[in-house]
Amino acid sequence: MSRASSQENGYLVFIPALVLMAIGAAVVYSASAFISADSTMYLRKHLIWIFVGLVCIGIFSRIDYHFFNDKMLYIAIGTLVLLGLVLIFGKSVLGAKRWFRLAGLSFQPSELAKFVMILYFASYFDRHKSTITDLTKMWPLLSVWVGTMGLILLEPDLGTPMLICFTGVILLYVAGLPKKVLMIVGSVAVIAGLAALISKPYRVMRVLSFIGILFGNTQGVDLKTGYQLDQALCAVGSGGLLGRGLGKSVLRYAFLPERHTDFIFPIFAEEMGLLGSLMILLLFISIAYGGWKIAIEAKDAFGQLVAVGVTVSIVFQALFNLAVVTGCAPTKGLPLPFISFGGTSLAITCCMVGILLNISGWESKKKKGLALSARGRRW
Repeated sequence: MSRASSQENGYLVFIPALVLMAIGAAVVYSASAFISADSTMYLRKHLIWIFVGLVCIGIFSRIDYHFFNDKMLYIAIGTLVLLGLVLIFGKSVLGAKRWFRLAGLSFQPSELAKFVMILYFASYFDRHKSTITDLTKMWPLLSVWVGTMGLILLEPDLGTPMLICFTGVILLYVAGLPKKVLMIVGSVAVIAGLAALISKPYRVMRVLSFIGILFGNTQGVDLKTGYQLDQALCAVGSGGLLGRGLGKSVLRYAFLPERHTDFIFPIFAEEMGLLGSLMILLLFISIAYGGWKIAIEAKDAFGQLVAVGVTVSIVFQALFNLAVVTGCAPTKGLPLPFISFGGTSLAITCCMVGILLNISGWESKKKKGLALSARGRRW
């Protein structure tokens, strides 16, 4: 892999990420200006987190990514502890305990868990290649994987465990898990997902509402879910080809719930139209292609698996969010990466971008002596 090729792959990820964050700042302001008396409150907070995210990109792009392989056991245990503590000491919002609150800022451990599980999968398969054909010998990986998703489900939160589960299955496939074993894991994951779905009546109602709306049958549709999706589709449809113009959304005036977080894309689509919406999609496609190239050209299995996991996590979350807000999937709370208001999500996504840049430019940095050395200790 040439240095020029490595840098080009990094640009395919880094530049779109910067553009998406800039778009996010503009749309967060437009969508949140009328939520409180202070029209710039959410924008100021978002800009702080953008700055934090840029710092994270800088740090994670320079620290040798093998450092995380070396310290993976402690990182995984620490993440599990945080997920347990948030259930006890976390701030409760609408019946969910997902956040630690400190000095006016919130931290969501489940967002960290998405990233840590990617690192854990990559580290495990880098160290235990000989055990991937036997599920009984993979109990350390399966225990941490299931434990992480289980703790997040207790918050309660279904969207993040779904993302962690999907990313994990992809990494199992990339790592070379035999098809029979992969089918067993996939089947168990589907059964567990269905069990989690039917365990909460409101989740079942969301799915039934989606099916009803999909087939034009509004009888039995949950009013809240139906209203939110209806307003989102109105926003997307009213944007037309070119949109109303930045800052000129009508649906932002308290018509659309969660308009600055999970449902921020309809506001953007209303203001910037079909062409703007396609631009968002192209930016995520660029990240997908750049991440895929970085994974292919990675010099070791750990880097390859991390690059695959990070790329899948970012792109799948984006596609799922877009599917939800356009009525192509049941309503589920997952923010749109780089754009939705939400500090922890933005910071962790930027950490993922940083480690992708790290993997893409590792060889050239190593030659320059900029990267920190890793001991490569096995555990």
